[in-house]
Amino acid sequence: MNKYFLIISLIVLIVSCKEKPFIAVHLAASEGEYSEAEYQQAVEAVKSRLHVQDVSFESVSFSPQSKEIVVLLMADAATPGQLEALTAHLEIGFWPVRPRIAPEVIEFLEGFSDDKRSKWPWTSVTFIEGDNDPRIDVFALSRDASVLDTVETLLDAMLPEGRVARWREEASPYYAGPEPYHQLYILETDGAQRAPVNQVHIESAEMVIDDYSAQVLLQIDFDEEGTALWEEITEQAAHADRGCVAITVGDRVLSAPMVREPIREGSSVITGAFSVFEVDEMAQVLNSGSLPMPLTVIRIKERKE
Repeated sequence: MNKYFLIISLIVLIVSCKEKPFIAVHLAASEGEYSEAEYQQAVEAVKSRLHVQDVSFESVSFSPQSKEIVVLLMADAATPGQLEALTAHLEIGFWPVRPRIAPEVIEFLEGFSDDKRSKWPWTSVTFIEGDNDPRIDVFALSRDASVLDTVETLLDAMLPEGRVARWREEASPYYAGPEPYHQLYILETDGAQRAPVNQVHIESAEMVIDDYSAQVLLQIDFDEEGTALWEEITEQAAHADRGCVAITVGDRVLSAPMVREPIREGSSVITGAFSVFEVDEMAQVLNSGSLPMPLTVIRIKERKE
C-alpha cells in the first residue's frame, strides 16, 4: 500500500471517529501460502510489537475465512509509523564485540568536546570513559537519533573492514542524570551483513527469576543450528579478556552481556541490573523480531464499539 495513502486514510479516520473509536487494521500475507499455525504465530508477534511500542489495542485476531489478521486499535493510538512497524522486518543479531576500543576511536569522540565545538556543530561530549573496555560510555552527545547515526557512519568509514560501530541507548539503569547517555561498541562482523546467530535461531525468550537471589534474568533458547553457532561465538568471547557479545535490533545494541565461559547448551541466561520491565521488554523484542510471513496492510476501517 502506498505510504501516503496510508497516512491520509489514518487522518480521515481519526478525524471522523467520535465516541470510543477503534480502527481495524487488516493485514495479509503479501506472498506465499501459510498454515493457520503460522498465522497464529504472526498474531503473537504482532501483539508483542504492540506491547513493545506501548500502543493501546483492543485485540489481534486471525480470520481463517479471509486469511487476514485484524488488529483493533484505539484511533488516537495509531500512527503511520506504528502501523509500518507492525509489518517491518526487525533484524536481530548476536555479534562478537571487539574487546578493546582503538585509541583513534577515543580521539575521534573527543573531537566533540567543548574546545572543538566549531569542528563538530552538535551537542558536546562532556565525559568519556572506558578506553580499556569493550565499550565507551559517552555522555551528552545528543538526544537526536540522527546525530548518533551520523557519528556511526563516520566511525564506520574510519574503522578497518569487518568492524562497525553501534550505539546502545539508555545504557545504564544506574544513570539518572539530565544528559543523554549512550554506550558505543565496536562489533566484529567480518564483512557479513547478517549476524552468525540471528532471529531465525531464536526459539523463545522469556523472563525468569533466580531462585536464590530473586534476580530478574533473561533466558534465550536457540534451535539446534543456533546452539552450535552460539557455542562458537561465546567460546571466542570467553577467550578474550572482558569479552562480550552484542545483541542488536536493527542498528542498535539491545544488550551486551559479558561471556566468562563458552556456552555449549541451547539455553542462555543473560544477567544484569535489569528491572522486570526491562527484561520483559527485551523478551518481547526478541520474540517479535521475526514474522513467519511477509505482512502488508491491505485496508483500514473505522469501527465503533
